[in-house]
Amino acid sequence: MLEFLHSVASVLLILLLTALGYGMTALGWLKPEAKSFLSRFLLRIIVPCYCIYGLRTHLTRDAVLAAGAFLAVPLISSLLLIGLSVLAGRLLKLPRRSLGVFIALCSVSNAFFIGYPMWWYTIPMLLDTFFDSYDFTGKTVVPFATSGSSGIGDSYKNIQELAPGAKVFEGQRFAASVSEDKLAAWAEQF
Repeated sequence: MLEFLHSVASVLLILLLTALGYGMTALGWLKPEAKSFLSRFLLRIIVPCYCIYGLRTHLTRDAVLAAGAFLAVPLISSLLLIGLSVLAGRLLKLPRRSLGVFIALCSVSNAFFIGYPMWWYTIPMLLDTFFDSYDFTGKTVVPFATSGSSGIGDSYKNIQELAPGAKVFEGQRFAASVSEDKLAAWAEQF
């Protein structure tokens, strides 16, 4: 129980620092340059140091050896996800300045944008298999669809049935001629 409380305290400390930064910015006490510096400082120096401190003080050699194979699965899957994200980013020819964000969002994201062509006012049957093979509990699913004429219909309800533990948004249908700006503006709301 004590370890759990330490974990909660660590997360709350980071959230408190983040809220403090937002509050100081809203009051005008921080200029954009200072806000940018503090966010980089927090994410690149404070959080890694705090993680290393926590590992050094609370994790023992015996605990790591006892965990053994249980640590291999998340480590291998994380490395695989990062590798696939890098590959996808390079295949999409993303600019170097955007690649890091893309990799982070792809490999550790809790939100999934799922696009599909409308199939008689519902999702294609192929997506049934996709949802069956992954646990979306606690995740956010944002559907979007393409169609020549029909709307997105109740396809989000099909997704809710296939991913019962997920938060599923109603989604949006886009025509083939939709502009990149309109897509970006829609996606930013999530």
